[in-house]
Amino acid sequence: QAMAKMEPAQRERMALGAVVMRASGPLRIVSPNDMDLLDTRPTLLWQAADGQAVRITITGSNKAVAAQTVTTANQWTVPAALAAGDYAWRAEIVSDTPGAPRNGRFKVIAADDPRRVRIGAPAGPQLEGFGPRVARAMMLENEDLPHDALLMWRQLAAERPEEESLKQWAR
Repeated sequence: QAMAKMEPAQRERMALGAVVMRASGPLRIVSPNDMDLLDTRPTLLWQAADGQAVRITITGSNKAVAAQTVTTANQWTVPAALAAGDYAWRAEIVSDTPGAPRNGRFKVIAADDPRRVRIGAPAGPQLEGFGPRVARAMMLENEDLPHDALLMWRQLAAERPEEESLKQWAR
């Protein structure tokens, strides 16, 4: 009855508002984008509405597909190691009316990159404690490898959810 009393233009605006509110959220690439990576099996991060299927495609510099998946999660770890080099990745909503895809790029650094020597091995007895892992995350930040550091900060923040400073680093 209330809708019948409204002007036609008002009903149109109300209907449009309802459609917009029901629409899925925007797709956004979180990381990596325009970054160098230490990890040869990178974990890609994006934001999409909960439960929304997203197709992730990674292509090498030769435009060949290096890896692809469809997932409803907001992150995905590449199943096989990528060779050193430049990569592009694309995230797109899987639906009847897909939105615009989001594109990112990253570079897996080579084995002879000096940063690998300075940082050292990714695992081992030196990283068993919480403190050494915090130090490694800081070292990754200092070596201009923010994506690898972000993943480590997120792990550390999950272990100690009461630490506000870790939450800030885990953005």
